[in-house]
Amino acid sequence: MTAPNSTAQVTLAAASLVDAATGAAATGQVKVAITPIDPASQTSAMPGSYKADNGQSIESFGAIQVHLTDAATGKPLQLGAGKTATIRIPVKTRSQTIPATIPLYYFKESTGLWVQEGSATLQHDATLGDYYEGSVSHFSTWNADKPIEETVHVTGCVRNADKSIPTQAISVLTDGLDYSGAAFASVDANGQFDVTLKRNGRATLTANSSETSSSQLTLEASATDIKLDTCLVLNALPVKPVFLLQPMATTPLVEGQPGVLMAGALGAGQLRYQWFRNGVALAGQTWPMLSLDKLTAADAGAKYTVVATNQGGSVTSNELVITLTSAEALAQQAAFYALYGAIMQPLNLSAAARDTVDDDTGNMLAPTQICSSGQVSALTLDTKDVLGGEPLAPGVVHQLNVTFDNCAPINSTQTNKRFTGTIASRVKYDTTGSITAQSVLTAMHDDDTTLVANGEFWTSLSSTGSSWTPQKGATLNHITNSGTNTLTYTGGSMESSLGADKAPSTVQFRDLSFTINKVSYTFNGQMSLPMATSDDIKLQSGGKTIARMYFDPSTRLPRVDITGTLPAF
Repeated sequence: MTAPNSTAQVTLAAASLVDAATGAAATGQVKVAITPIDPASQTSAMPGSYKADNGQSIESFGAIQVHLTDAATGKPLQLGAGKTATIRIPVKTRSQTIPATIPLYYFKESTGLWVQEGSATLQHDATLGDYYEGSVSHFSTWNADKPIEETVHVTGCVRNADKSIPTQAISVLTDGLDYSGAAFASVDANGQFDVTLKRNGRATLTANSSETSSSQLTLEASATDIKLDTCLVLNALPVKPVFLLQPMATTPLVEGQPGVLMAGALGAGQLRYQWFRNGVALAGQTWPMLSLDKLTAADAGAKYTVVATNQGGSVTSNELVITLTSAEALAQQAAFYALYGAIMQPLNLSAAARDTVDDDTGNMLAPTQICSSGQVSALTLDTKDVLGGEPLAPGVVHQLNVTFDNCAPINSTQTNKRFTGTIASRVKYDTTGSITAQSVLTAMHDDDTTLVANGEFWTSLSSTGSSWTPQKGATLNHITNSGTNTLTYTGGSMESSLGADKAPSTVQFRDLSFTINKVSYTFNGQMSLPMATSDDIKLQSGGKTIARMYFDPSTRLPRVDITGTLPAF
């Protein structure tokens, strides 16, 4: 079972489920509800605190909730004794460094703490991004977490607006800015607190009660304990909540499948939520996330709102009108994304030449300095073995050959992209830090697909972006267990700009043309990350638009409309 438009997934073996209460073998159909959790957007979306049962603080790189029920009776199901399942957790984190392997933790509701059990490995989907994959022996909320090995203490005091010591219960919270984690501490009778923070991490600091809160203070990175010079001051009057995330579907809502809505508000004190459907309150639905049962045609057009309340008052969210898509339409979208990803693969392969060069100096990196995991087993520049430090003379075309073995390049703009195979390229460096790479033969594999490219793929990469121009007649073969698909480029180009985090922020297609099975196609348009209302990419064939990807403001998600026949890829 896979969450729509997400890498979140559960794979179950046959006859592995039992009745959670009695242990009797489960028979018949099973209802699987998968809810991805994004701690990078909102750390409070995670149940409990970021604390393990051994007392250690943890930071999250993504989580999922999995609920299994008997489709006929609604009774909860679980994995039987000795049985396991494979889960995939989408990577969602505020950290710039993503580990190749990570411990798995499950949430123990009886204690409100996280318990480590097993581990997961980092994988990559060319369309949907990175995810962690691991094996579990039971279901609840599973979290891909890294223990915070070192913390510093933040000490200080809290006062009321009139400078008196608060008499009500006050908690102090640190919320990571460059890591997805949080820590809590209580204020003592003297108005003093001691709360932890990831060492050398950045975070916000606030004091909260059930009625009010302080202004938010930003804590900069520190290797030592921090003592605040001034007290945190509680606001004299409670402030109403403000919705930072209006109601939205976490994935496209598909007829015949369950779905999840989510929203998020910020306000003083303890927030309470209440969901409404068509103006009627939904009993027991008092969390930021709302799980929807199997959706039917009758759900189309339903209107959902959520009310957030604290001591300052209540505020009602915007209205979300449910739009359903069919499983067939979702499959067409998947086919479009697969084609889009296939067309873009040579860009990753050409960019791999840059990953062997120090951007700042223009010198070659030693083979041991290129990969954060995996290795480079062979690297030559102008037929000579590279030891590290060899300069790329500005304006000179060099011949570079490199063999990657499951390598995640440190210098790559393609986050955690893994390469296995060989690249032969001609590269040219200039004093501005730009590198032009002409890949003349590339053979790589990613996951279960082998990519073999023949021809010339010109890629110019700089600190602000890249341009990519496959030469006419260049080919790309995708080889899988089911066969080989061949794509031949006939013209056009693609340009991308980089955001502040060095990740692609805008992609522009300019008549990027290719043929598959002797049928000609062209990509035109622009896409941003995240998508904007003006984004629009068209796939055309025979002078007609056969597919279009654009931003759907009603769901705030990408939407793909198919009006013709897509090539299988």
